[in-house]
Amino acid sequence: RSDNSQPLHATLAAVDVGVFNITDFATPDPFAGLFQRRRFQVESRDVYGRLIELNRYPLARQRFGGDGMGGNAKMPRSEVKIVSLFNGPVSLNAQGEAQIELQLPDFNGTLRLMAVAFGEDRFGSGEREIQVAAPVVTQLALPRFLASGDQSNLALDLHNTTDTEQPLTLQLQATAPLILNAEPERLLLAAGEKRTLRYPLQAGDRFGLAQIHLAVEGKQIEPFQRHWQLTVQPAWPAIRERRSLTLEPGEHAPLPLPALSAFSPATVGARLSLDNRITLQIEDQVEALLRYPYGCLEQTTSSAWPWLHANEQNLRRFGLDPEQLNKRQQSLEQAFERLQAQQRGSGGFGLWDNHSPEEHWLTAYVADFLLSAQAMGLAVEPEFLRRVVERLEQYLKQSRMLIERHSDAPDHYRLAYRAYAGYVLSRINRANLGHLRSLWRSQAQYARSGLPLIHLGLALKNQGDHKN
Repeated sequence: RSDNSQPLHATLAAVDVGVFNITDFATPDPFAGLFQRRRFQVESRDVYGRLIELNRYPLARQRFGGDGMGGNAKMPRSEVKIVSLFNGPVSLNAQGEAQIELQLPDFNGTLRLMAVAFGEDRFGSGEREIQVAAPVVTQLALPRFLASGDQSNLALDLHNTTDTEQPLTLQLQATAPLILNAEPERLLLAAGEKRTLRYPLQAGDRFGLAQIHLAVEGKQIEPFQRHWQLTVQPAWPAIRERRSLTLEPGEHAPLPLPALSAFSPATVGARLSLDNRITLQIEDQVEALLRYPYGCLEQTTSSAWPWLHANEQNLRRFGLDPEQLNKRQQSLEQAFERLQAQQRGSGGFGLWDNHSPEEHWLTAYVADFLLSAQAMGLAVEPEFLRRVVERLEQYLKQSRMLIERHSDAPDHYRLAYRAYAGYVLSRINRANLGHLRSLWRSQAQYARSGLPLIHLGLALKNQGDHKN
């Protein structure tokens, strides 16, 4: 109560009791918060390193992601609605009272009201549970999701919470791809009666999010509507078939179409490409990279690289949605942020984070990406780039001092990442020509593929050596 000597304020929260049953949340108590006993401060000293010799073995860390592409399935939408409302602080009147409004959603159950009042030198709190129930409570029990062709049943629970009979008219409808044959129904619920109605349900041949609507009318209640959602998704992963055909001059041949009868007609799409050169399916590769979901060092860099060349002309050229251009800046910033988190103290990069073993070839790969981004006018943090460039200079200068990962062909691996480092450094005229020539003379014979030799040749050329 107020004694008119000081202003008082109050806050009010209303939360579903079911939330407290899960979280064990306690009603805020200002007295306990201000006057409870405090823990003693603890100071600790670690002498473990003096007992057992420290080693360089990395700690085990949980990994995530993978190299395999997942299916197109999405998690079904959840229909759980949590009621958690708050209002305040509001001022109390001279009688120590206030009217606080909370906009209550469509909810039936128990709410806990929690109030906290305070002034300059006084405070208090209280709680109370109240039952919230509409005159007629409706709840629909439905499956989590359906696949095309599935059949199921909807269970509609009705509860008359009043002390009088309730004559009701019900209309239950569903949108595509659900098939629901439910006629308008009239019934009479006695006082306090509970009744369950069942409706057969079937999923059509299309996929997507369907809406289920319930309209209830009665003589003694206000008409109301309830809405639910149900996902219809494929029972199998997406299948993509590619057929190619080579035509000689003057030759005619039918299109090698797959058997379309094996696919769902509502989901079939086709694309025809004609070219006088070998097609590399660039459109498919670019689209897959832009949507790649995982986050190791290579995956982060590879999925971000196409965004450097993403403009409206290129997106249309590869048959991609120009709306994706809005994601370019955000995607690149996220890639830069994640790459910085994967940079080790040496300047190189770990596969998953900065505690992972250093990946030498991928470090050069990341540096190549960062230089390309900088060349296209994007802002790359100078210190971030300086450290990786200096690490590449160490690669090129002396690889024997580095701790290299296991490889079945260590000499080829050493040549590959040193040659790539030399090429990346040559892009900014930082590759030592003597080190490049030494690498060519002493290790070129260990190459098991042409890529390291191409990198090394380009590095020599960029640094002015056109003979080797």
